[in-house]
Amino acid sequence: MDQVYPATFQSVVYQGKTFYAMAPFDSHTVMENSHPCETCHGGARLLEYDDTGRIVITKWNAKAGKLDTVKGVVPIPEDWAQALQFDFADVVGDIATPGQPEKWVFLKHGADLSQMMDEYAEPLTKDQLDKLRTRVVLKQGAIHLEKGRQPGSRS
Repeated sequence: MDQVYPATFQSVVYQGKTFYAMAPFDSHTVMENSHPCETCHGGARLLEYDDTGRIVITKWNAKAGKLDTVKGVVPIPEDWAQALQFDFADVVGDIATPGQPEKWVFLKHGADLSQMMDEYAEPLTKDQLDKLRTRVVLKQGAIHLEKGRQPGSRS
């Protein structure tokens, strides 16, 4: 099956343990114009995965005292449990009072547990990732396909 659908994740910290789950995401928005092809084809997160074997989803920003979260389309590879990188923070302040950047502290890098709701979702296959590596370019009003980089090529 070549159909690819969006997904979302939920991360949780409970009693010092870290967890995230991924599941399909059904948006309730309607757009007049679709996303451009390069949103998915040859996108930044796919390049990151090809270069490093990882995709950083959340990263602790010590200076700002918060988690920075990836933006854009994130391909979910077959080795997602190792490839997706999460930093976790914990709340130490009063969550009912806004404007307390010091209420968040870095907890740890990496999840203790993760789950893909595999009854409803599955990672992208190697063939699907290869198709995403194909750049889709509009030239003179026509769509052209250009072979993208292969994993580890760093060019």
